[in-house]
Amino acid sequence: SCFVSVRDPTGPCAAPRRGRPTPLSATRSMSHDNELGEMAQTKSYLGTPKQIICKFVMFAVFFSLNHGCVTGVLAYVQEFFTDVGPTSVAVLYGLYTGTALLLAAIIVDWATYKYALLGGLTLYCLYVACYAVGGGFPEVRTPVILTGAAIGGFSAGFLWTAQGPYFKAFSEQYALATNSPQEKVTGLFAGIFAFCYLGCEVLLKIAAKPAFEGDDISLQSTGVVGLFSGYAVVSIVSCIGIMFVPEIPVP
Repeated sequence: SCFVSVRDPTGPCAAPRRGRPTPLSATRSMSHDNELGEMAQTKSYLGTPKQIICKFVMFAVFFSLNHGCVTGVLAYVQEFFTDVGPTSVAVLYGLYTGTALLLAAIIVDWATYKYALLGGLTLYCLYVACYAVGGGFPEVRTPVILTGAAIGGFSAGFLWTAQGPYFKAFSEQYALATNSPQEKVTGLFAGIFAFCYLGCEVLLKIAAKPAFEGDDISLQSTGVVGLFSGYAVVSIVSCIGIMFVPEIPVP
């Protein structure tokens, strides 16, 4: 028989001591830690940090392209539409102010954030398209452009109310997924959005340069009609792109 002495626990029959983990067990431990890390980074309903950034950039670019077309129209409307341009701008800002004060919260609450955003950008497309139609068909210019200005002012009144929660949701979910300070993430996302917004606005205004070249820069010239038609096309394409931005829950 074999006896293990209390005084000599290292005898021939003593149980072997547990040594260092084998390379296989160490690998399994590292794999488990990596899985836990990945789970910690996917606790956002918008996905992993990389997915959140990609979705936010897509949102910012499409929103900025659409809004850049509107600011491009506003920049040149009084240059080419000298008869009805000032009146259309007054109608636009008048309805914008009234809608923002009285109806924005009601519309966004009823439509939810995504569909309020999508609806506002769709109405922006109609606003831009009205100037293309008004430039190509002078006989209906005044009623079409004033109608477009009313549509644009109404949509602008609730569009930014819907945009704000999207910005907040993206920044909060990124901070949650990365365990980063909320203030730092908000600054990062504000910089990304500002870069996309101002960049698209500048590019779309630079794209208008061909309309001012040549001897004929009248409203019926090919360059001017092409300018407003191009703005309409870009706004429609960007509106379609916004459809692929994920919906965020309404609290």
